[in-house]
Amino acid sequence: MSKQRKTPTILVIDDEPDIVGMVLAMLELSDFEAVGASNADEALALATARVPDAIILDRNLEDSQCDELVARLAADPTTAHIPILLMTGDADVEQVALALGAGVSGAIRKPFEPEALLHKLRAVFPPAVAGAAARPAAASGVRPRVAAGTDGHTAGSACSRA
Repeated sequence: MSKQRKTPTILVIDDEPDIVGMVLAMLELSDFEAVGASNADEALALATARVPDAIILDRNLEDSQCDELVARLAADPTTAHIPILLMTGDADVEQVALALGAGVSGAIRKPFEPEALLHKLRAVFPPAVAGAAARPAAASGVRPRVAAGTDGHTAGSACSRA
């Protein structure tokens, strides 16, 4: 008897509905379960209720909600283990590197190709989830490639703009 793999669930958080819709559609086409939120309160409620396998978070969430959300997720034992992939439109790679030291597992610079986002997302999964998320390129129609961004680790704010 074969073991049934759990479909990874991804929470997408961005205050721009078009971005949320695009990322949700892309994830669903790639056989992920995806749910979206447009602000920190909605995201925190979904994260604690659904406990997703990963979170994709817009760095420039309205009203500086990104830093607060990252801190609240990290402080809650239910959500502290969830990897966070930060989306950023900033070209300042040093600022993204600071974010990686503040509870964020990875980053991707907007605009991005769908396959680059999938590649970065799969890279932040814990091993148990990574196996369920791994699909051959031929089956998914996606050819992974490395996205723009950084993987450095230094302390700092995950989302601050300065």
